[in-house]
Amino acid sequence: MIKDIINSLKKNQLLILLPLIPAIFFSQYLVIFLSIIVVILLYLKFDDSLFVFITIFTFLTLTSTLDENLRLFIQIFNYGVLGFLFFKHYGLDFKNYPVPTKLFVYVPVVFISIMLFSTVFSNYPALGFEQIFRTILFFILIYLYYGLLLYNKDIYTFIISLSITGLFFACLLIYSFMFTDVSLLAFADEYMIKLTHFFVHKNTLGVFFTIVIIFFTLYSYYTKSKVQKYFSYFVLVLLSLGLITTNSRSSIMVLFVGLVYLFFQIDKRLIKYFFISAALFGSLFLLKPVRDFAELYMRFESFSTGRDLIYETVFKTLPHVWLTGSGPAATKYYFFEYSNYLMGSHEQLWMDYHIDKTIFGHAHNYYLYYFTDLGILGFIFSVLFPIFYFIMNYKVVQKTKLLDKKLYYISIAILTIGITFFLRGMLEWGGIISYGTISLDLPFWLLLCLLDYFYKLTNKEGSNYEA
Repeated sequence: MIKDIINSLKKNQLLILLPLIPAIFFSQYLVIFLSIIVVILLYLKFDDSLFVFITIFTFLTLTSTLDENLRLFIQIFNYGVLGFLFFKHYGLDFKNYPVPTKLFVYVPVVFISIMLFSTVFSNYPALGFEQIFRTILFFILIYLYYGLLLYNKDIYTFIISLSITGLFFACLLIYSFMFTDVSLLAFADEYMIKLTHFFVHKNTLGVFFTIVIIFFTLYSYYTKSKVQKYFSYFVLVLLSLGLITTNSRSSIMVLFVGLVYLFFQIDKRLIKYFFISAALFGSLFLLKPVRDFAELYMRFESFSTGRDLIYETVFKTLPHVWLTGSGPAATKYYFFEYSNYLMGSHEQLWMDYHIDKTIFGHAHNYYLYYFTDLGILGFIFSVLFPIFYFIMNYKVVQKTKLLDKKLYYISIAILTIGITFFLRGMLEWGGIISYGTISLDLPFWLLLCLLDYFYKLTNKEGSNYEA
Protein backbone atom coordinates (compact mmCIF):
# COMPACT_ATOMS: atom_id res chain seq x y z
CA MET A 1 0.00 0.00 0.00
CA ILE A 2 2.78 2.42 0.88
CA LYS A 3 4.49 1.70 -2.46
CA ASP A 4 1.23 2.54 -4.21
CA ILE A 5 1.18 5.90 -2.44
CA ILE A 6 4.75 6.58 -3.55
CA ASN A 7 3.94 5.70 -7.16
CA SER A 8 0.92 7.96 -6.97
CA LEU A 9 3.08 10.83 -5.79
CA LYS A 10 5.50 10.23 -8.64
CA LYS A 11 2.69 10.29 -11.19
CA ASN A 12 0.88 13.23 -9.61
CA GLN A 13 3.64 15.47 -8.35
CA LEU A 14 1.23 18.38 -7.96
CA LEU A 15 0.15 16.65 -4.75
CA ILE A 16 3.35 17.91 -3.17
CA LEU A 17 1.76 21.37 -3.15
CA LEU A 18 -0.74 20.19 -0.50
CA PRO A 19 1.53 21.25 2.39
CA LEU A 20 1.23 24.84 1.14
CA ILE A 21 -2.46 24.95 2.10
CA PRO A 22 -1.79 25.21 5.87
CA ALA A 23 0.86 27.82 5.09
CA ILE A 24 -1.91 30.18 4.00
CA PHE A 25 -3.20 30.11 7.58
CA PHE A 26 0.18 29.81 9.31
CA SER A 27 2.40 32.10 7.28
CA GLN A 28 5.11 32.09 9.93
CA TYR A 29 5.73 28.45 9.03
CA LEU A 30 5.94 29.03 5.28
CA VAL A 31 9.62 28.10 5.31
CA ILE A 32 8.81 24.82 7.03
CA PHE A 33 6.21 23.84 4.47
CA LEU A 34 8.52 24.80 1.62
CA SER A 35 11.12 22.58 3.26
CA ILE A 36 8.65 19.70 3.24
CA ILE A 37 8.18 20.15 -0.49
CA VAL A 38 11.93 20.09 -1.02
CA VAL A 39 12.24 16.92 1.03
CA ILE A 40 9.46 15.18 -0.93
CA LEU A 41 11.06 16.22 -4.20
CA LEU A 42 14.39 14.87 -3.00
CA TYR A 43 12.74 11.63 -2.00
CA LEU A 44 11.62 11.09 -5.57
CA LYS A 45 15.32 10.93 -6.48
CA PHE A 46 17.46 9.97 -3.49
CA ASP A 47 17.60 6.97 -1.14
CA ASP A 48 17.17 6.53 2.62
CA SER A 49 20.64 7.72 3.61
CA LEU A 50 19.82 11.32 2.68
CA PHE A 51 16.77 11.33 4.96
CA VAL A 52 18.60 9.64 7.79
CA PHE A 53 21.21 12.40 7.56
CA ILE A 54 18.60 15.18 7.42
CA THR A 55 16.77 13.88 10.50
CA ILE A 56 19.96 13.42 12.53
CA PHE A 57 21.29 16.84 11.58
CA THR A 58 18.06 18.68 12.37
CA PHE A 59 17.52 16.77 15.62
CA LEU A 60 20.96 17.82 16.85
CA THR A 61 21.17 21.39 15.56
CA LEU A 62 17.64 22.81 15.78
CA THR A 63 17.39 22.94 19.56
CA SER A 64 14.42 24.25 21.52
CA THR A 65 16.34 27.44 22.36
CA LEU A 66 16.04 28.42 18.70
CA ASP A 67 12.25 28.22 18.62
CA GLU A 68 10.18 25.80 20.70
CA ASN A 69 7.40 25.57 18.12
CA LEU A 70 9.87 24.99 15.31
CA ARG A 71 11.67 22.36 17.37
CA LEU A 72 8.41 20.51 18.06
CA PHE A 73 7.46 20.64 14.40
CA ILE A 74 10.87 19.32 13.31
CA GLN A 75 10.64 16.47 15.81
CA ILE A 76 7.17 15.41 14.67
CA PHE A 77 8.19 15.71 11.03
CA ASN A 78 11.39 13.68 11.55
CA TYR A 79 9.49 10.96 13.38
CA GLY A 80 7.05 10.89 10.48
CA VAL A 81 9.81 10.60 7.87
CA LEU A 82 11.60 7.81 9.75
CA GLY A 83 8.35 5.98 10.45
CA PHE A 84 7.36 6.23 6.79
CA LEU A 85 10.70 4.77 5.65
CA PHE A 86 10.52 2.03 8.29
CA PHE A 87 7.02 0.89 7.31
CA LYS A 88 7.87 1.19 3.63
CA HIS A 89 10.54 -1.44 4.10
CA TYR A 90 9.03 -3.68 6.79
CA GLY A 91 5.30 -3.10 6.43
CA LEU A 92 3.01 -4.39 9.18
CA ASP A 93 4.42 -7.91 9.28
CA PHE A 94 5.89 -7.92 12.78
CA LYS A 95 7.73 -11.17 12.11
CA ASN A 96 10.00 -9.30 9.71
CA TYR A 97 10.86 -6.56 12.19
CA PRO A 98 14.53 -6.52 13.22
CA VAL A 99 15.25 -8.06 16.62
CA PRO A 100 18.12 -6.35 18.49
CA THR A 101 20.58 -8.17 20.72
CA LYS A 102 19.72 -8.78 24.36
CA LEU A 103 21.61 -5.73 25.65
CA PHE A 104 19.78 -3.47 23.23
CA VAL A 105 16.44 -4.87 24.45
CA TYR A 106 17.13 -5.15 28.17
CA VAL A 107 18.55 -1.65 28.67
CA PRO A 108 15.38 0.25 27.62
CA VAL A 109 13.04 -2.25 29.31
CA VAL A 110 14.94 -2.28 32.60
CA PHE A 111 15.47 1.49 32.64
CA ILE A 112 11.82 2.30 31.97
CA SER A 113 10.76 -0.27 34.60
CA ILE A 114 13.02 1.43 37.16
CA MET A 115 11.56 4.81 36.20
CA LEU A 116 8.04 3.43 36.66
CA PHE A 117 8.93 1.93 40.07
CA SER A 118 10.39 5.23 41.24
CA THR A 119 7.43 7.20 39.89
CA VAL A 120 4.93 5.07 41.82
CA PHE A 121 6.60 6.00 45.11
CA SER A 122 7.37 9.60 44.15
CA ASN A 123 5.64 12.69 45.49
CA TYR A 124 5.63 14.00 41.92
CA PRO A 125 4.08 11.17 39.84
CA ALA A 126 2.87 13.42 37.01
CA LEU A 127 6.43 14.62 36.45
CA GLY A 128 7.65 11.03 36.47
CA PHE A 129 5.10 9.82 33.92
CA GLU A 130 6.02 12.74 31.68
CA GLN A 131 9.67 11.62 31.67
CA ILE A 132 8.64 8.00 31.07
CA PHE A 133 6.64 9.07 28.03
CA ARG A 134 9.57 11.10 26.69
CA THR A 135 11.94 8.19 27.23
CA ILE A 136 9.65 5.72 25.44
CA LEU A 137 9.39 8.07 22.47
CA PHE A 138 13.17 8.35 22.37
CA PHE A 139 13.66 4.57 22.30
CA ILE A 140 11.06 4.30 19.54
CA LEU A 141 13.17 6.79 17.59
CA ILE A 142 16.29 4.71 18.17
CA TYR A 143 14.48 1.57 17.00
CA LEU A 144 13.45 3.32 13.78
CA TYR A 145 17.09 4.26 13.12
CA TYR A 146 18.15 0.73 14.02
CA GLY A 147 15.65 -0.81 11.62
CA LEU A 148 16.82 1.41 8.75
CA LEU A 149 20.44 0.57 9.56
CA LEU A 150 19.78 -3.17 9.32
CA TYR A 151 17.70 -2.83 6.16
CA ASN A 152 20.15 -0.63 4.24
CA LYS A 153 23.31 -2.11 5.82
CA ASP A 154 24.81 1.37 5.61
CA ILE A 155 27.29 1.71 8.47
CA TYR A 156 28.66 5.09 7.41
CA THR A 157 25.59 7.36 7.36
CA PHE A 158 25.46 7.66 11.17
CA ILE A 159 29.19 8.47 11.36
CA ILE A 160 29.04 10.96 8.49
CA SER A 161 25.97 12.66 9.99
CA LEU A 162 27.65 13.11 13.38
CA SER A 163 30.85 14.30 11.70
CA ILE A 164 29.04 16.91 9.60
CA THR A 165 27.17 18.10 12.70
CA GLY A 166 30.45 18.54 14.58
CA LEU A 167 32.03 20.37 11.64
CA PHE A 168 28.94 22.55 11.33
CA PHE A 169 29.27 23.73 14.92
CA ALA A 170 33.03 24.20 14.55
CA CYS A 171 32.49 26.43 11.51
CA LEU A 172 29.85 28.41 13.39
CA LEU A 173 32.32 28.97 16.21
CA ILE A 174 34.94 30.27 13.80
CA TYR A 175 32.37 32.48 12.12
CA SER A 176 31.30 33.87 15.48
CA PHE A 177 34.84 34.98 16.29
CA MET A 178 35.74 36.28 12.84
CA PHE A 179 32.60 38.19 11.95
CA THR A 180 30.77 38.95 15.20
CA ASP A 181 31.62 40.59 18.52
CA VAL A 182 31.72 37.33 20.50
CA SER A 183 34.35 37.47 23.24
CA LEU A 184 36.46 34.36 23.82
CA LEU A 185 36.78 35.07 27.53
CA ALA A 186 33.03 35.55 27.82
CA PHE A 187 32.59 31.89 26.88
CA ALA A 188 34.14 30.88 30.19
CA ASP A 189 31.14 32.29 32.06
CA GLU A 190 28.34 31.50 29.60
CA TYR A 191 26.07 28.52 30.18
CA MET A 192 24.86 28.57 26.58
CA ILE A 193 27.01 29.53 23.61
CA LYS A 194 25.31 31.73 21.02
CA LEU A 195 26.35 30.75 17.52
CA THR A 196 24.62 33.21 15.18
CA HIS A 197 20.98 32.14 15.79
CA PHE A 198 21.85 28.88 17.56
CA PHE A 199 22.05 28.51 21.33
CA VAL A 200 24.01 25.41 22.24
CA HIS A 201 25.18 24.09 25.59
CA LYS A 202 28.97 24.12 25.79
CA ASN A 203 29.17 20.56 27.02
CA THR A 204 26.94 19.38 24.17
CA LEU A 205 29.38 20.91 21.69
CA GLY A 206 32.19 19.20 23.56
CA VAL A 207 30.50 15.82 23.01
CA PHE A 208 30.22 16.40 19.25
CA PHE A 209 33.83 17.49 18.97
CA THR A 210 35.05 14.54 21.05
CA ILE A 211 33.23 11.99 18.88
CA VAL A 212 34.38 13.46 15.58
CA ILE A 213 37.98 13.97 16.74
CA ILE A 214 38.23 10.29 17.67
CA PHE A 215 36.82 9.15 14.31
CA PHE A 216 39.05 11.47 12.28
CA THR A 217 42.12 10.56 14.33
CA LEU A 218 41.51 6.93 13.49
CA TYR A 219 40.74 7.73 9.85
CA SER A 220 43.94 9.74 9.46
CA TYR A 221 45.85 6.71 10.73
CA TYR A 222 44.51 3.98 8.45
CA THR A 223 43.80 5.88 5.20
CA LYS A 224 46.50 5.51 2.56
CA SER A 225 45.57 8.59 0.56
CA LYS A 226 47.78 11.61 1.27
CA VAL A 227 44.98 13.97 0.28
CA GLN A 228 42.61 12.31 2.75
CA LYS A 229 45.28 12.35 5.46
CA TYR A 230 45.86 16.11 5.02
CA PHE A 231 42.12 16.68 4.97
CA SER A 232 41.81 14.72 8.23
CA TYR A 233 44.58 16.78 9.81
CA PHE A 234 42.80 19.98 8.78
CA VAL A 235 39.52 18.75 10.28
CA LEU A 236 41.30 17.71 13.49
CA VAL A 237 42.84 21.15 13.88
CA LEU A 238 39.46 22.76 13.26
CA LEU A 239 37.68 20.56 15.79
CA SER A 240 40.45 20.87 18.37
CA LEU A 241 40.20 24.66 18.20
CA GLY A 242 36.44 24.33 18.57
CA LEU A 243 36.81 22.08 21.62
CA ILE A 244 39.27 24.44 23.30
CA THR A 245 37.02 27.37 22.50
CA THR A 246 34.00 25.78 24.18
CA ASN A 247 36.05 25.51 27.40
CA SER A 248 34.36 22.20 28.16
CA ARG A 249 37.02 20.96 30.54
CA SER A 250 35.33 17.61 31.12
CA SER A 251 35.34 16.91 27.38
CA ILE A 252 38.98 17.95 27.04
CA MET A 253 40.09 15.70 29.92
CA VAL A 254 38.18 12.60 28.79
CA LEU A 255 39.32 13.13 25.19
CA PHE A 256 42.93 13.06 26.41
CA VAL A 257 42.28 9.72 28.13
CA GLY A 258 40.38 8.42 25.11
CA LEU A 259 43.19 9.26 22.69
CA VAL A 260 45.76 7.53 24.89
CA TYR A 261 43.60 4.39 24.86
CA LEU A 262 43.03 4.71 21.10
CA PHE A 263 46.75 4.95 20.38
CA PHE A 264 47.39 2.02 22.71
CA GLN A 265 45.00 -0.09 20.64
CA ILE A 266 46.14 0.84 17.12
CA ASP A 267 49.84 1.67 17.52
CA LYS A 268 51.58 2.00 20.88
CA ARG A 269 54.33 4.15 19.32
CA LEU A 270 51.76 6.92 18.85
CA ILE A 271 51.46 7.27 22.63
CA LYS A 272 55.05 8.47 22.78
CA TYR A 273 54.50 11.04 20.03
CA PHE A 274 51.26 12.13 21.66
CA PHE A 275 52.90 12.85 25.01
CA ILE A 276 55.84 14.60 23.33
CA SER A 277 53.39 16.84 21.46
CA ALA A 278 51.45 17.49 24.68
CA ALA A 279 54.71 18.37 26.48
CA LEU A 280 55.75 20.78 23.72
CA PHE A 281 52.33 22.40 23.81
CA GLY A 282 52.48 22.57 27.61
CA SER A 283 55.85 24.33 27.45
CA LEU A 284 54.03 27.37 26.09
CA PHE A 285 52.61 27.84 29.57
CA LEU A 286 56.09 28.77 30.76
CA LEU A 287 55.47 32.10 29.05
CA LYS A 288 53.73 34.37 31.54
CA PRO A 289 51.22 35.97 29.10
CA VAL A 290 50.13 32.52 27.90
CA ARG A 291 49.92 31.21 31.46
CA ASP A 292 47.90 34.20 32.68
CA PHE A 293 45.44 33.90 29.80
CA ALA A 294 45.06 30.14 30.33
CA GLU A 295 44.43 30.58 34.05
CA LEU A 296 41.78 33.19 33.32
CA TYR A 297 40.11 31.25 30.51
CA MET A 298 40.21 27.78 32.08
CA ARG A 299 39.09 29.14 35.46
CA PHE A 300 41.72 27.26 37.45
CA GLU A 301 40.89 29.29 40.54
CA SER A 302 37.36 27.81 40.56
CA PHE A 303 38.01 24.42 39.04
CA SER A 304 35.07 22.74 40.74
CA THR A 305 32.65 25.35 39.28
CA GLY A 306 30.17 24.70 42.08
CA ARG A 307 30.35 20.91 41.96
CA ASP A 308 31.45 20.90 45.59
CA LEU A 309 28.17 22.61 46.52
CA ILE A 310 26.18 20.22 44.33
CA TYR A 311 27.80 17.09 45.72
CA GLU A 312 27.41 18.32 49.29
CA THR A 313 23.70 18.80 48.65
CA VAL A 314 23.47 15.42 46.89
CA PHE A 315 24.90 13.56 49.87
CA LYS A 316 22.56 15.43 52.22
CA THR A 317 19.62 14.41 50.02
CA LEU A 318 20.53 10.76 49.40
CA PRO A 319 19.70 9.46 52.92
CA HIS A 320 16.11 10.56 52.30
CA VAL A 321 15.67 9.19 48.76
CA TRP A 322 18.21 6.36 48.40
CA LEU A 323 15.67 3.53 48.26
CA THR A 324 13.14 4.57 45.60
CA GLY A 325 14.60 7.90 44.53
CA SER A 326 12.94 11.28 44.39
CA GLY A 327 11.27 10.30 41.12
CA PRO A 328 12.29 11.10 37.55
CA ALA A 329 13.28 14.78 37.30
CA ALA A 330 12.13 15.47 40.90
CA THR A 331 15.51 15.79 42.63
CA LYS A 332 15.47 19.58 42.41
CA TYR A 333 12.55 19.76 44.86
CA TYR A 334 14.60 17.85 47.45
CA PHE A 335 17.61 20.06 46.74
CA PHE A 336 15.56 23.06 47.83
CA GLU A 337 14.73 21.26 51.06
CA TYR A 338 18.15 19.86 51.97
CA SER A 339 20.65 22.40 50.62
CA ASN A 340 20.75 24.12 54.07
CA TYR A 341 22.64 27.21 52.89
CA LEU A 342 21.94 30.59 54.48
CA MET A 343 19.36 32.64 52.60
CA GLY A 344 21.07 35.31 50.52
CA SER A 345 24.50 33.65 50.77
CA HIS A 346 26.64 33.10 47.71
CA GLU A 347 26.14 29.34 48.04
CA GLN A 348 22.36 29.60 48.23
CA LEU A 349 22.14 31.98 45.27
CA TRP A 350 24.39 29.74 43.18
CA MET A 351 22.38 26.62 44.04
CA ASP A 352 19.13 28.40 43.15
CA TYR A 353 20.65 29.31 39.79
CA HIS A 354 21.81 25.72 39.22
CA ILE A 355 18.41 24.28 40.14
CA ASP A 356 16.46 26.70 37.96
CA LYS A 357 18.61 26.53 34.82
CA THR A 358 18.03 22.81 34.13
CA ILE A 359 14.95 20.61 34.19
CA PHE A 360 16.73 17.52 35.53
CA GLY A 361 20.21 16.10 36.03
CA HIS A 362 20.90 18.37 38.99
CA ALA A 363 23.37 15.95 40.57
CA HIS A 364 25.78 16.92 37.75
CA ASN A 365 27.03 13.35 37.63
CA TYR A 366 25.64 10.49 35.52
CA TYR A 367 25.82 7.97 38.41
CA LEU A 368 24.51 10.29 41.13
CA TYR A 369 21.85 11.58 38.72
CA TYR A 370 20.28 8.12 38.56
CA PHE A 371 20.88 7.54 42.28
CA THR A 372 19.02 10.68 43.38
CA ASP A 373 16.26 10.39 40.76
CA LEU A 374 15.69 6.62 40.67
CA GLY A 375 17.13 5.36 43.93
CA ILE A 376 19.37 2.37 44.51
CA LEU A 377 18.05 0.53 41.44
CA GLY A 378 18.94 3.51 39.28
CA PHE A 379 22.45 3.60 40.72
CA ILE A 380 22.94 -0.13 40.11
CA PHE A 381 21.76 0.35 36.53
CA SER A 382 24.19 3.23 36.00
CA VAL A 383 27.08 0.97 37.06
CA LEU A 384 26.04 -2.21 35.24
CA PHE A 385 25.21 -0.53 31.93
CA PRO A 386 28.81 0.51 31.12
CA ILE A 387 30.09 -2.91 32.27
CA PHE A 388 27.85 -4.79 29.81
CA TYR A 389 28.50 -2.15 27.14
CA PHE A 390 32.26 -2.67 27.36
CA ILE A 391 31.95 -6.47 27.45
CA MET A 392 29.86 -6.41 24.27
CA ASN A 393 32.14 -3.88 22.59
CA TYR A 394 35.29 -5.81 23.50
CA LYS A 395 33.83 -8.97 21.93
CA VAL A 396 33.04 -7.03 18.76
CA VAL A 397 36.56 -5.58 18.60
CA GLN A 398 38.13 -9.03 18.97
CA LYS A 399 35.98 -10.60 16.26
CA THR A 400 36.08 -7.76 13.73
CA LYS A 401 39.87 -7.76 14.02
CA LEU A 402 39.82 -11.15 12.28
CA LEU A 403 37.04 -10.40 9.80
CA ASP A 404 37.12 -6.83 8.53
CA LYS A 405 39.73 -4.11 9.09
CA LYS A 406 37.33 -1.20 8.62
CA LEU A 407 34.78 -2.66 11.02
CA TYR A 408 37.63 -3.27 13.44
CA TYR A 409 38.71 0.37 13.40
CA ILE A 410 35.14 1.62 13.75
CA SER A 411 34.61 -0.78 16.68
CA ILE A 412 37.71 0.59 18.38
CA ALA A 413 36.43 4.13 17.83
CA ILE A 414 33.05 3.24 19.37
CA LEU A 415 34.80 1.60 22.33
CA THR A 416 36.99 4.68 22.81
CA ILE A 417 33.99 7.00 22.60
CA GLY A 418 32.19 4.81 25.15
CA ILE A 419 35.14 5.22 27.51
CA THR A 420 34.97 9.01 27.14
CA PHE A 421 31.19 9.04 27.71
CA PHE A 422 31.24 6.99 30.91
CA LEU A 423 34.32 8.79 32.26
CA ARG A 424 32.65 12.09 31.45
CA GLY A 425 29.68 10.78 33.44
CA MET A 426 31.69 11.37 36.61
CA LEU A 427 31.61 15.10 35.84
CA GLU A 428 28.47 15.55 33.72
CA TRP A 429 25.02 14.00 33.79
CA GLY A 430 23.77 14.00 30.19
CA GLY A 431 24.56 12.19 26.98
CA ILE A 432 23.62 8.58 27.79
CA ILE A 433 19.97 8.34 28.86
CA SER A 434 18.60 11.77 29.70
CA TYR A 435 14.86 11.05 29.73
CA GLY A 436 14.54 11.34 25.97
CA THR A 437 16.56 14.52 25.41
CA ILE A 438 17.39 13.86 21.76
CA SER A 439 20.04 16.56 21.35
CA LEU A 440 22.02 15.02 24.24
CA ASP A 441 21.52 11.27 23.85
CA LEU A 442 21.14 10.65 20.12
CA PRO A 443 24.90 10.49 19.28
CA PHE A 444 25.59 7.79 21.89
CA TRP A 445 22.65 5.64 20.82
CA LEU A 446 23.42 5.91 17.12
CA LEU A 447 26.85 4.49 17.89
CA LEU A 448 25.21 1.81 20.05
CA CYS A 449 23.05 0.89 17.03
CA LEU A 450 26.25 0.38 15.03
CA LEU A 451 27.75 -1.69 17.84
CA ASP A 452 24.66 -3.89 17.98
CA TYR A 453 24.77 -4.34 14.20
CA PHE A 454 28.45 -5.33 14.30
CA TYR A 455 27.65 -7.80 17.07
CA LYS A 456 25.06 -9.41 14.82
CA LEU A 457 27.52 -9.57 11.97
CA THR A 458 30.11 -11.38 14.07
CA ASN A 459 27.80 -13.84 15.83
CA LYS A 460 25.31 -16.49 14.89
CA GLU A 461 22.57 -13.92 15.38
CA GLY A 462 23.97 -12.04 12.44
CA SER A 463 24.22 -14.91 9.97
CA ASN A 464 21.57 -13.29 7.76
CA TYR A 465 23.29 -9.89 7.61
CA GLU A 466 26.12 -8.58 5.52
CA ALA A 467 28.36 -5.58 6.04
